[in-house]
Amino acid sequence: IPNVLKDPAVEVNILEFNLVGPVLAVRPYCNNNYYWQVYFDSNRVMSEALTSAGFPAPVASQNMIMKQN
Repeated sequence: IPNVLKDPAVEVNILEFNLVGPVLAVRPYCNNNYYWQVYFDSNRVMSEALTSAGFPAPVASQNMIMKQN
């Protein structure tokens, strides 16, 4: 991704686990002038990589169980 600094290196951490999977914190560092370009390019690249690897998009769901008395 253009304008991402080599130092410090990109950080990737798991923020939490929820019902649709882990939530990642991905921090590519850049100059403030390029923040939005790096932000949107990073999201696009991650989305494309996950899609091409066959990972389905997370979908929130809710199950309802109805009982009759």
